[in-house]
This record gives sequence, structure tokens and C-alpha cells, in this order.
Amino acid sequence: MAKPGYALGAIRVYAEPKITAIQLVFMRADANGRLEPNVSYTSKVLGIPSAGGPQEVRRAGEQFVGFVVRRSVAADGIGLVREHALRVSRP
Repeated sequence: MAKPGYALGAIRVYAEPKITAIQLVFMRADANGRLEPNVSYTSKVLGIPSAGGPQEVRRAGEQFVGFVVRRSVAADGIGLVREHALRVSRP
């Protein structure tokens, strides 16, 4: 859960080649809901970081409500979920 005024803006992914750890990046949201990457904080690293360092998954200025992980034998894919992706249209 993000602190008040902040939202999920990115995920740092450690992978070699399978995902070994992630770290969430929370960014301050301005009055229009756009994220400010220069004003951010991170969660603890979840998992065991690989030696290669993290790759960051994000989309400039956009807020996310969560993330999904693709898994076969081990976690091998990750993506961010935008708010409008959760809306379901009903007949």
C-alpha cells in the first residue's frame, strides 16, 4: 500500500533469467494524477536479488494499481496493471 499522495509507478525486477526478486517504486502524484519520478521511495527488496542488478518496468508518469506475474516452473514475466484495465463493461 502506498503512502498518502503516492502511487505505484514502477517495479524493479531482478532476473537471471527467471525473476529472483522485485522492488516496488512509489512516486508522488501531482494534482492531475501524473507521477513525479524524482519524488519517490521504494519498498524492501522482495526475494533474493540476482548479481546483474535490476531492470525497471514503468511507463513515464502513469499510475498503476498493481502488478501481475507470469509463472511456469518459476516466475518468468511481470507486468503492471493500469486502473482502466480493471473496468469491466457489462451488457
